[in-house]
Amino acid sequence: MTNKVYDTVKDLSLLWMPAGITLLGVIWTAWGLPYGEPILTTLAGVNAFFGAVVKYYKSRYDKAQNEDTSGETNDKN
Repeated sequence: MTNKVYDTVKDLSLLWMPAGITLLGVIWTAWGLPYGEPILTTLAGVNAFFGAVVKYYKSRYDKAQNEDTSGETNDKN
């Protein structure tokens, strides 16, 4: 995953989707619109999935960085 894709997914999952889901929830509730609960539940599930993707790739990146750093230290000895 490229840095640009990662940053986009991270922004979506941590900022834009939660804000959008909250806004839609408020509007659906205030106006009594139909199908609000299944739509919001689906969107929350999609957001949770994107959050898991971000966490997975962040863990892989951190692990690679730690391996690179430890490799540099061992090469100097």
